[in-house]
Amino acid sequence: DLVMDPGLGGALDQWVGPFVYLDFETVAFAIPRFPGSTPWTKIPVQYSAHREEGSRYSHLSFLAPDDRDPRPALAAALVEHCAGTGAIVTYHSSFEKSCLRGLAEAVPTLQGPLMDIHERVVDLEPMVAHHVYHPDFLGSFSLKIVLPTLCPDVTYEGLTIADGSTAQLELARLLYGESPLPSPEREELRAALLAYCERDTWAMVVLHQRLKELADS
Repeated sequence: DLVMDPGLGGALDQWVGPFVYLDFETVAFAIPRFPGSTPWTKIPVQYSAHREEGSRYSHLSFLAPDDRDPRPALAAALVEHCAGTGAIVTYHSSFEKSCLRGLAEAVPTLQGPLMDIHERVVDLEPMVAHHVYHPDFLGSFSLKIVLPTLCPDVTYEGLTIADGSTAQLELARLLYGESPLPSPEREELRAALLAYCERDTWAMVVLHQRLKELADS
């Protein structure tokens, strides 16, 4: 049932490693909360990164610790975690690229390194959309549709938070709710958010490997 374009391997070969797999989570406010932001500006408050190190992957992450502007600390951590020259692998890169441009504007002291990361971004979504098709995609190339079809071993089952919309709402509740959450609930929610974002980038690692296997076959 799987249909594959023979150009997949050549397209994947254009990406140069070692790879960093990156995913942001954001919040947005109707009333701007931080300097330079506008209504509904997407403010990155969390990211997950899986970094390729030989045949292994290290996991790196950031989640804002409090209700202050998270962008300076997040940007500094991100520049450190994405150091190097290999491709930054995303899924639906326009979102990650817009986050990076926003960070570069908000944290001008790190504009150069952040825009370097921006230039290294590549996108798994068109690799699938242009080269692979399966009836179970049902016309969609969303990661949550593609993943169970091509990589059924990686699921979001068992996670307290299992989708981006819920993550966004829970981030806003954790960091910017009207009243602080009690300590046990706060720590449980932080752990759930970190686990969800980590699963997103691990899914990209496995999907990238699967696409390379399909191309080699």
